[in-house]
Parts: sequence; structure tokens; C-alpha cells
Amino acid sequence: MKRQLLLLFLVSVSVFMRAEYDYFSFKSTNGQVTTIASDNLEMNISAGQLIAKNGVDADLTLPLTDLSSMYFSTESGEQIQVIEETTADTAQVTIEWSGNTASVSISAKAKNYVTVSANGGNITLVQASTVSEQTCGEIIYNLSGSSDNGSFSLEGSYKATINLRGLTLTNPSGPAINIQNGKRIEMSIKSGSVNTLTDGAGGSWKGTLVCKGHLEMKGKGQLNVYGNTAHAIWAKEYYEQKNCTINVFSALKDGLNCNQYFLMESGELNIKGFADDGIQVAIKDSTSTDSEDTGNFVQTGGTINIYMSGATGQGVKYEGSMKRTGGTLNIIEGENDENAVENIFENDMPVIVYSLLGTKINNFTSFNSAIINLQQGIYIFRQGDKSGKIIIK
Repeated sequence: MKRQLLLLFLVSVSVFMRAEYDYFSFKSTNGQVTTIASDNLEMNISAGQLIAKNGVDADLTLPLTDLSSMYFSTESGEQIQVIEETTADTAQVTIEWSGNTASVSISAKAKNYVTVSANGGNITLVQASTVSEQTCGEIIYNLSGSSDNGSFSLEGSYKATINLRGLTLTNPSGPAINIQNGKRIEMSIKSGSVNTLTDGAGGSWKGTLVCKGHLEMKGKGQLNVYGNTAHAIWAKEYYEQKNCTINVFSALKDGLNCNQYFLMESGELNIKGFADDGIQVAIKDSTSTDSEDTGNFVQTGGTINIYMSGATGQGVKYEGSMKRTGGTLNIIEGENDENAVENIFENDMPVIVYSLLGTKINNFTSFNSAIINLQQGIYIFRQGDKSGKIIIK
């Protein structure tokens, strides 16, 4: 009965979507795919069989127990997306990428408030302007899977939550995640998950992870970002981080660029391989006031490591002021290149730290513990036969 209900939901979606695609395909549990033209398609369930007919092609009769999935397809038969509706009590959209395709599952509570379009693995969703607490409430987007030619774009005018549940996205022709929504966007990096975003080179977009609104990074997972055109992370409004680990491994401009303010509460932010500034915080606009912390860099906890090798700008650049009441901010510069810090020194091996005059300061049980516990200054690190100069600010 539960499977029949799911298929009934799919019937209603197929009627709504059929004009956009040429075919509707059925995949059996043994991998065999059967396709029928989507124009005037009707589907019914009778005696454990799914019956599909369009008045032109021969009718299809498929046993429900042998049905693995159903999806819209192009004329060539290439899978574009799987559309399902679930009976979740909350307004949710779940997207899972697999190569050049993606499956999309929309809960019944969200189905009237989200429009989906796709171009291979590039998925675009538009939230209706009627989304509010009085209608479906905040919509939650769950993203997972992997694609080397895919992206996620979201448009809307009401706050949203995006859950990263093990997502690897590379978009050769734009941002991996592009959020054109000026409201609060909570991006929750789920516990234990590792997520990676990469954009293409030579474009005009602002970053690999783009957010038009207020970007709040949370969760207890890890996000890796590679920027090949501009910034790695760009937020038009404020940027806040709590608990999660963010690694920026490359950026042609700033590692992280935001307006209004930057706030680090907890977690870890590692930025390296950038060409301009590690973190840049700009004033939101000429009318912003101090009450909005405009242009300010604020840290109340967490650890920020910025590796300056190859950069032409500053570790942290802000147009307002710096307000630090807790946490650790390390701006690190090696004598050679970035690898002098990252690869020459073993993070978990003991190091001896000296002043620039050669005076021994302390023995530390690990490279990481030295970075965390040392005060601002310039030091010489020695680990076995390896040594290098590190600046901590």
C-alpha cells in the first residue's frame, strides 16, 4: 500500500511536468529501462500492476514489485531527474546527484511552492513568493551525492535551510552552489559528512559558493571549497560560522568575501591558496549603521588558520573594526611556499620553537599545539631536521 501511494503521487507530478520533457521512463530492479512518450500520459494501478498509456504508443503494464524508479527523460533517453513526492510533515526537497543526473524528491507540503528545472546535473529551484509561515513554512533542502558536471541554484524571497549530507559538486561553467535569495540562509553541514564544492575557471561569477543573502554556516561536518574564478565563498550579507569545519583550498581572489560583518563563534576555518585576501569584510552600504556591525570582523570562539603563501593581500581585511573576545586567529607565513607549513611540518609531531634571536621558547608536543598556544609574533619552528619561520597574528 505504501508503494502504491508513492506511485499515485508520481502520477500527479507526471501530468504537471510532462510538457517539459519528451519521455517518461521506468526502470526495473534488474536495470532494464522502458520508455513511453510523456504527452497525454496517464498512469493507473490495478491488481499490483502499473498501467501507463498515452493513446499513441503501446500501453505499458509493469508489475509494481519489479519497479525500481521512474523518471523524466530527454528524446535521447538521457535521464534528467527523478521526481517523487513524499508524505513528510515538513516542507522538504531532497536532491541526490549521480554523475550527470540528479534525483529530486519533493514533500507533499512543499510541492505547490517549488518549481524545479534541470539541465543534466544542473538543478534550479524557484521558491514561490507565497512561501511563509502561514503557508508551507521554511523549506529545507537536502543535498547529497556526487557530480563533476552539476550545480544547485536556488531563487526565492523567504528564508531557507540547506543541509549538506555528503555532497561533491563540480560546476565547470559556474558556481557549484548559487543562492539568489536575499534572506537568511542556514547551511547545515551534517555531522560526519565531508562535502566538496568546485567551480570552473575563467568565468564572471563571484565565487564557488555564492549567497545573495545572510549566510549562516552550522553543523559538525566538513566543507571543502576550491575557487577557480574569483572568491571561494562570497556572501552579499553577513557570514556566520558555528561548529563546522570549512577548508578553503584555493581562490583566485579572496578566500572568503562578505559584506555587513563576519562572525566566527566556534568550529574551524582554514584558508589557503588564495591570491588576494584571506578574509575580506566590506561595509554593506553607505547607509548601514554601527548597530549592524557593518564592515566588522568579529570572533568570539573557534580557530581560524590563514596561510599567506602566494597571497598579495592581507590575512584579514575589514572596513570597520576587529572585535575579538575569544578563539584563535593564526595568520601563518612560511619561508618558502605553502607546503613549508603544511607538508614540511607534521601536525601531530613534537616541535621546538625559538625566537628570531635563536632563544629557545618552548618544546611543544605537536605542531598544532604550538600554533594554538603561542602569542602573536614571529617564530622559528624546528621539527627534526626541518625548520621554518611562522608569523602568528
